[in-house]
Amino acid sequence: MEEEECKKTWKRCIICEDAESMSTNGTDAIENGTCRGNPGQSSYGFSIRDTKGDLIYAEAQCIGEATNMEAELMGVWKALPYCDTKNF
Repeated sequence: MEEEECKKTWKRCIICEDAESMSTNGTDAIENGTCRGNPGQSSYGFSIRDTKGDLIYAEAQCIGEATNMEAELMGVWKALPYCDTKNF
């Protein structure tokens, strides 16, 4: 999958996130991973939002050939250190 197609795939995943499940007493990290085929060309992403739902930080990247589970876990793997360094 081309880089541009990978980005389009990730944008579709962001739309599917459920904002109603966010906490009301802290900062939330929402992560997701996706792939075309399983395994297939994959990407991950995560966003950090405050209690009002305002975006603090977001990151997404194509990671090449991977399974859906690997893409999902990469989102968690990348979000955790960021949250740790910011004391979230």
